[in-house]
Amino acid sequence: MGRKAHKMKRMARNIIIAIIIVAVICGLVYSWQSRQQLDYRDCLEETAFTVDGQAVQMKWLGFYVVYEEREVEKQAQHLSCRQYSRLLESPCGWSFYPAGCQGHDHADGDP
Repeated sequence: MGRKAHKMKRMARNIIIAIIIVAVICGLVYSWQSRQQLDYRDCLEETAFTVDGQAVQMKWLGFYVVYEEREVEKQAQHLSCRQYSRLLESPCGWSFYPAGCQGHDHADGDP
């Protein structure tokens, strides 16, 4: 009876390991499929999200993102490099600079 119990334990352990391996493989396949690049042209008519029952399509979401980015760029054109970098300071203490401002110390009268 000792051998039979030992074989049953080993078989149970092997089944559990096989289930874990299958679960990991399924997770990796799902992760890989969800990380594939989005072909924007093919998805223009798809719904990105819904707000209060109103579907927002990918093309409108893309338009909004580009519009807002242009507005930010317009506002940033009037800022000096120092002012711009202060706006973009991160909580971690990192500083971000717009193109052409990296390493420049502009005497723009900022306090």
